[in-house]
Amino acid sequence: MAALTVWLFDDDRAYEVIHTVTEFKRRDLVDVYDAALVRWSEGSERAELTPLPELAGDHRFNDSFWSRLFGLVFFPASLGVGVAAAGASLRNEDLGITPTMAATLRDEMQPGQAALFVYSSGAFAKSGDMEDEIKKTRKGVPTRLLSSNLDEDQDVHLQEVFGRT
Repeated sequence: MAALTVWLFDDDRAYEVIHTVTEFKRRDLVDVYDAALVRWSEGSERAELTPLPELAGDHRFNDSFWSRLFGLVFFPASLGVGVAAAGASLRNEDLGITPTMAATLRDEMQPGQAALFVYSSGAFAKSGDMEDEIKKTRKGVPTRLLSSNLDEDQDVHLQEVFGRT
């Protein structure tokens, strides 16, 4: 089973959070399929998306996955008609984003905030161990965790549409 996990935190903590996920990966606590960072710096008019191929390794989706997900979450009205470019009409749920997650992200992503999106093996996130490990590792640094588990059909569909190996 796969999971899409979103870590929300202050923008100035981005590299610490990426380091934490890197450590989880190094300790074989999670198999990261793909990852991207969304940062909304103070004074900027909008958030910026940065794929993190070095965190994902060989399991990455093609480049359109994160752009599509970012657009569906943060600009749903503007993409409502034209999301069929990959051969299938996609909704947030198809990408692992529940309506509640999307609303939370739109509400909480403000200037000075960042979010790390991690598409990974789902066992660690589903078990609740990830949240416990984050609390232990992050030692009081504010980090909010949102997670959505994808069933096997959703995972296979994403692999077909976005080419994850």
